Amino acid sequence: MQGRYIEHQALKAFGGRERISMVTSLRLKSPFIRDETIIRPLLPTTPKSTLYYQYAEYRLENLEERVRHQLKVMRQHKKANRDFDVASTRKFLLGEREFIDAMLEELEDPPAECTSSKVTIQSSVPL
Repeated sequence: MQGRYIEHQALKAFGGRERISMVTSLRLKSPFIRDETIIRPLLPTTPKSTLYYQYAEYRLENLEERVRHQLKVMRQHKKANRDFDVASTRKFLLGEREFIDAMLEELEDPPAECTSSKVTIQSSVPL
């Protein structure tokens, strides 16, 4: 549960001007439970490269797991001679699009001087 969903209040700082707090980040065990992780509040205090890497790795591993599961279900349906379920597949893909859009919102674009005009696409699958 993220702090933005829990009603809470912090005590004022004693003996100094700043308050030190500890946050324990929890990750969902199942990649199939809706994950609303946000990282923007951490940007001022965490190196972007580290934060973005950990966030992207975690989210992409969840995405990978869900895609593998969807493929397994599709293959089981084909093996059972069932018709392809267009509605279910579209629903899955739209949900994943929302997931990716949420990731894009969290990952800020780098400043213009850090971007390259050359785009490289790497793929292990022949195009």
